[in-house]
Amino acid sequence: NDLDPTITLQLTLDQFKQQAVNNDRCFGPVTNYTEVADSAVVQGNGNTLSYTYTITRKKTAKPYQLHLTLQQNPDKPGEWKVSSYGAGLGPAQPTCK
Repeated sequence: NDLDPTITLQLTLDQFKQQAVNNDRCFGPVTNYTEVADSAVVQGNGNTLSYTYTITRKKTAKPYQLHLTLQQNPDKPGEWKVSSYGAGLGPAQPTCK
Protein backbone atom coordinates (compact mmCIF):
# COMPACT_ATOMS: atom_id res chain seq x y z
CA ASN A 1 0.00 0.00 0.00
CA ASP A 2 3.00 2.30 0.37
CA LEU A 3 4.26 1.91 -3.20
CA ASP A 4 3.68 4.73 -5.66
CA PRO A 5 2.28 3.98 -9.14
CA THR A 6 5.78 4.72 -10.46
CA ILE A 7 6.72 1.31 -9.05
CA THR A 8 3.42 -0.57 -9.32
CA LEU A 9 3.15 0.12 -13.06
CA GLN A 10 6.45 -1.74 -13.52
CA LEU A 11 6.07 -4.38 -10.82
CA THR A 12 3.04 -6.12 -9.33
CA LEU A 13 2.67 -6.29 -5.56
CA ASP A 14 3.35 -10.04 -5.70
CA GLN A 15 6.56 -9.43 -7.70
CA PHE A 16 7.69 -6.84 -5.15
CA LYS A 17 6.99 -9.27 -2.28
CA GLN A 18 8.89 -12.01 -4.11
CA GLN A 19 11.84 -9.65 -4.59
CA ALA A 20 11.86 -9.00 -0.82
CA VAL A 21 11.62 -12.74 -0.03
CA ASN A 22 14.49 -13.50 -2.43
CA ASN A 23 16.68 -10.83 -0.81
CA ASP A 24 15.92 -12.13 2.68
CA ARG A 25 16.73 -15.70 1.61
CA CYS A 26 19.99 -14.75 -0.10
CA PHE A 27 21.30 -12.02 2.19
CA GLY A 28 19.46 -12.75 5.44
CA PRO A 29 16.96 -10.54 7.21
CA VAL A 30 17.69 -6.89 7.89
CA THR A 31 19.35 -6.69 11.30
CA ASN A 32 19.89 -2.93 11.46
CA TYR A 33 19.30 0.24 9.48
CA THR A 34 20.25 3.87 10.03
CA GLU A 35 19.64 7.00 8.02
CA VAL A 36 22.84 8.41 6.53
CA ALA A 37 23.50 11.78 8.19
CA ASP A 38 22.38 14.75 6.08
CA SER A 39 21.03 12.45 3.34
CA ALA A 40 17.51 13.90 3.34
CA VAL A 41 16.88 15.93 0.20
CA VAL A 42 13.73 17.89 -0.63
CA GLN A 43 13.02 18.13 -4.35
CA GLY A 44 10.56 19.99 -6.52
CA ASN A 45 8.00 21.99 -4.58
CA GLY A 46 8.62 19.92 -1.48
CA ASN A 47 6.52 17.06 -2.79
CA THR A 48 9.45 14.67 -3.30
CA LEU A 49 11.79 13.56 -0.53
CA SER A 50 14.87 11.34 -0.77
CA TYR A 51 16.67 9.51 2.01
CA THR A 52 19.66 7.18 2.10
CA TYR A 53 19.88 4.39 4.65
CA THR A 54 22.73 2.12 5.62
CA ILE A 55 21.37 -1.42 5.81
CA THR A 56 22.91 -4.40 7.59
CA ARG A 57 21.75 -7.93 6.78
CA LYS A 58 22.53 -11.12 8.64
CA LYS A 59 24.39 -12.92 5.82
CA THR A 60 26.31 -9.97 4.31
CA ALA A 61 29.88 -9.15 5.28
CA LYS A 62 29.38 -5.40 5.12
CA PRO A 63 26.48 -2.94 5.13
CA TYR A 64 25.14 -1.40 1.94
CA GLN A 65 23.15 1.73 1.14
CA LEU A 66 19.51 1.90 0.10
CA HIS A 67 18.21 5.09 -1.49
CA LEU A 68 14.48 5.74 -1.00
CA THR A 69 12.46 8.39 -2.77
CA LEU A 70 9.00 9.36 -1.49
CA GLN A 71 6.35 11.18 -3.51
CA GLN A 72 3.51 13.13 -1.92
CA ASN A 73 0.01 12.32 -3.15
CA PRO A 74 -1.30 15.57 -4.72
CA ASP A 75 -4.87 14.64 -3.75
CA LYS A 76 -3.97 13.73 -0.15
CA PRO A 77 -1.17 16.02 1.10
CA GLY A 78 -0.52 13.90 4.23
CA GLU A 79 0.02 10.73 2.19
CA TRP A 80 3.49 9.77 0.97
CA LYS A 81 4.40 6.74 -1.12
CA VAL A 82 7.69 5.13 -2.14
CA SER A 83 8.37 6.06 -5.76
CA SER A 84 11.86 4.55 -5.95
CA TYR A 85 14.10 2.27 -3.92
CA GLY A 86 17.22 2.56 -6.02
CA ALA A 87 18.77 -0.49 -7.63
CA GLY A 88 16.96 -2.97 -5.37
CA LEU A 89 16.20 -4.13 -1.87
CA GLY A 90 19.53 -5.91 -1.34
CA PRO A 91 23.22 -5.21 -1.85
CA ALA A 92 23.07 -6.87 -5.29
CA GLN A 93 20.72 -8.93 -7.39
CA PRO A 94 20.08 -12.21 -5.53
CA THR A 95 21.80 -15.14 -7.21
CA CYS A 96 20.90 -17.87 -4.72
CA LYS A 97 17.87 -20.09 -5.32
